[in-house]
Amino acid sequence: MFGLIDRGGRVQVARCPLSYIPAQVLEAATPFVDALMTTAPPEDELIKVVKTLRVDHPSLGAPKLLVILRQKNPEWSLSEKRLRKLLQQENLVATATPATVYPVSKIDDRVDASTWTSQVAIKQFDKVKGKGLVAKQKLTAGEILWKEDPWIFASDW
Repeated sequence: MFGLIDRGGRVQVARCPLSYIPAQVLEAATPFVDALMTTAPPEDELIKVVKTLRVDHPSLGAPKLLVILRQKNPEWSLSEKRLRKLLQQENLVATATPATVYPVSKIDDRVDASTWTSQVAIKQFDKVKGKGLVAKQKLTAGEILWKEDPWIFASDW
């Protein structure tokens, strides 16, 4: 029979009957013995459990699914690599379908375009297009709408 003995912070496996190992050593080694007692789940049973988990948690990735799977089945020994492979084989990979997110855009009431030019106005279109400048009158090609001083000045080298 195998027993775990902790010597100098290391866990070692000893070939001796458990009756020869002191009780406090066995108590300290219990988590390690439990870890060694885990088994690899059968493929069909694993597929069944993973499919149920995917239905319950459709957006979770493999690492988080593995945590939940280990919590529900602590006696199973399963690697993330095996879970990823199974998710791919069964077409259960979470596909991120991002919701359409539009930038938040609004017109600041303190901004008045007429202080720069009388040829354009600021207009809010919709949440997709946002805001922009609209011509107030017919513009010709090459016409200067407004000219402003630079905020930062740097040398040309």
